[in-house]
Amino acid sequence: MKQCSQCLRVKASVEFYPHKSRKRGICKECHSINSKRNYRKKKDYYKKLRAKYSRKPEVREYHRKKGKQWREENRSRFLEYKKKYYQKNKEKWGDYRKGDKYRLVHRLCQQRRRARLKGVGGGFNKEEWLEILIRYGHKCVNCGHTAVLTIDHIVPIVKGGKHSKENIQPLCQPCNSKKGVD
Repeated sequence: MKQCSQCLRVKASVEFYPHKSRKRGICKECHSINSKRNYRKKKDYYKKLRAKYSRKPEVREYHRKKGKQWREENRSRFLEYKKKYYQKNKEKWGDYRKGDKYRLVHRLCQQRRRARLKGVGGGFNKEEWLEILIRYGHKCVNCGHTAVLTIDHIVPIVKGGKHSKENIQPLCQPCNSKKGVD
């Protein structure tokens, strides 16, 4: 049994972080409260620090490589974690993936990645896509159907078209598939 030096309650040793040289200390609960309070006090500082380092390509690349290396070294542990997480959140993810929001965001991410890999530049976000849909009345440009609309590049990315809102139009899936790239 130990006494917390902050809340002065006597608690079991497991309620404290392990520290060999201290008989008294701060319990996990008080430690958590202190950490949150300190974070709120220095929130702007931490935000600037994160922004400063997350923008640097070499820092992002370093963390990407370290994460990849860790996942390769701890493959079974990583896969076990993913499996447990999925089992725990199965319904949440299933409901989310069925929703229109997921499909829209997923589609935008796929298109953005494709454009980035081709190196054509440009970019647009969900709000700009919704503006485009409103401009065209939520209808396919070719046939006028209001079915699920896909993002179509007027000048295809393969032919050097940019992935920007000026080069985007809504097409239904059949029209987009028929169009093809000549």
